[in-house]
Amino acid sequence: MRRRKWLALSFIGLTLSVVSHGCTSGSKSDVNAKPSAEKMAKKVTPVLVDLRGPIAGKGRIVREETLFQMSDMTLTTSVAGQEIKGKISMVGSGLDETEILASDGNGSTRVRVRILSEVVETTTVMAGQSESESERDPLSGQTIIGEKVAGKWSFTMEEGKPSADQLIALRAYAAGYDEDRSLYPLEKTSIGQSWTIPENYFVRVFGTDDIDLSSASGEATLKDIVDYKGRRHALIAMTLKFEGREKESDLNVTFSVRGQYYRDLTQHVDVDADLKGNATYSGIVTQQGMKIQMQMAGPVTMSYSQRVLQ
Repeated sequence: MRRRKWLALSFIGLTLSVVSHGCTSGSKSDVNAKPSAEKMAKKVTPVLVDLRGPIAGKGRIVREETLFQMSDMTLTTSVAGQEIKGKISMVGSGLDETEILASDGNGSTRVRVRILSEVVETTTVMAGQSESESERDPLSGQTIIGEKVAGKWSFTMEEGKPSADQLIALRAYAAGYDEDRSLYPLEKTSIGQSWTIPENYFVRVFGTDDIDLSSASGEATLKDIVDYKGRRHALIAMTLKFEGREKESDLNVTFSVRGQYYRDLTQHVDVDADLKGNATYSGIVTQQGMKIQMQMAGPVTMSYSQRVLQ
């Protein structure tokens, strides 16, 4: 899974606009619920399994679809003693393809990433007024090349010179990039075994390089080996949580999700992840010399799935 930037509160400016200046009409994005993946799985004989899998060779292409949603979060602002309540919703969606161009005994060393789409849609409703905004990532629609030298990744545009925003995005992308196989134990794993999720995973998934983390923890557990969609998969439970301060807005952030996903034990990709939890943001935002007390809280859902194209 590649780096996302969905918790960096790009919607703060939109919220303050509604509070301070009125609005334009907008609508929320609807996301259709998917059938339960667990109902499609059948148990097979459990054994020790290699979750990492072999190092992928040149030419392998993996497509990943990701959806991140904060729905109807309660939003309370207080300006000069006047309290205003409302709702805020955000849907972040991503679609990309990663092709391995070169690898060595430790993993891939050169990749081509086609970022087909990376969009965040936000709707804020306060005092009966609604405003919507759609924001594309600077790298959305672009193809980038990554190289790993001395254990460190760097990325450039495949064609042309990056803009100032794209250059910042490329550096942030490199800071959070890593192979998914690095999340898993080196040794074979047994049913019921748990392992710790590394902190750099939070940067990759949530863009928490924009958040000063005060604490971050994650754990995964191999729950079972099942036949899912006609293939042998590991059923894995995952819990992620962190606390910190959002650098740009200076708001305090707490976030936690838990759920499960399947790992294809033939192609070694993650399939049909479904995580649910809660997020809160609180603190004081200053705009044009005016201090605005803000409090946001509500449910969070995450889903993602990978597929080998070749």
